[in-house]
Amino acid sequence: MLLQNYLHAVPVIWLDPDTGAWRPATDAEVPPGVPLIHVPGILGSYLEEEDGSRFFRYWTDDRSRFFFRVENGPVIEIEASKYAEVRPALDLAGRPLPDLGEFSIHTDQGQLLFRHTYPAAKYYGLYMMDFSFPTAELADWDFFVALKGSFEYMREQQGASVQVPGSTEAD
Repeated sequence: MLLQNYLHAVPVIWLDPDTGAWRPATDAEVPPGVPLIHVPGILGSYLEEEDGSRFFRYWTDDRSRFFFRVENGPVIEIEASKYAEVRPALDLAGRPLPDLGEFSIHTDQGQLLFRHTYPAAKYYGLYMMDFSFPTAELADWDFFVALKGSFEYMREQQGASVQVPGSTEAD
């Protein structure tokens, strides 16, 4: 399947969803003039961090299932029975880690499935510089904020109620 870069639309890559193997897409595979909008045939996006790690989110070809994948790591289906959180990152003593955010995925029972600390200030800076959208959203620039929104979207679509620890009512 073809995936586009989350922040820049290109380069487009080809991902094998069964093995996680990926490669740059050939010119013949990529629709001409890939813009920064939805492109038919591209069912997801990926992010490459400065340390070289890659994160993917994509639909199956029939658009029946939605996944988050870490290169050489977990594959987690985005569905109504799970939820994600984005919050400021803390060190072991509970002090804030400047400019860093923490993204986590949990089961509906609160069991931690995945956690990642990332340079949130970089994405906030991109968001603040974006004058191309009439109503820019942080999710336009921050892959992990958008991914959190994907879990919320799936809960809304499936009419599920998940009690998020620390909340007073079901989301």
